[in-house]
Amino acid sequence: MGSACEAITGQCNCKPNVVGRDCSRCAPGHWGLASGSGCRRCDCEGRGVDGTQCDQNTGQCICPPGVGGDRCDRCLPGFWGYSANGCKRE
Repeated sequence: MGSACEAITGQCNCKPNVVGRDCSRCAPGHWGLASGSGCRRCDCEGRGVDGTQCDQNTGQCICPPGVGGDRCDRCLPGFWGYSANGCKRE
């Protein structure tokens, strides 16, 4: 939450990369509201991944089918053919 809110509009002064009238969520492409110091940018760089999409609480990248790793940078066990479309099941 922001420390002060505008009396007329109710918009609070949010920490970096935090949005919403009451500073209740991270800006798109950011995560970690619970840290209390603002939200951090998603760090996702794997193939077929929109580098700005991650879980708002954990920062875990949202990977294509069959792809894993913190940054969606490899096939999950039992999958192969890492590409922008994900990985194929063996």
